[in-house]
Amino acid sequence: MSKSGTSSEEPLGCFQMRSCIGVAISIGFLCLEFGELLDMPHC
Repeated sequence: MSKSGTSSEEPLGCFQMRSCIGVAISIGFLCLEFGELLDMPHC
């Protein structure tokens, strides 16, 4: 029973990690897009 308890807790941590990574990637992607838009006029 304790094994099933740990297995139920692991997906939650995995989900939190994936959500944090997804947010970081989305923010980085937006920063790259805005950076390209800002660099375009300079070129």
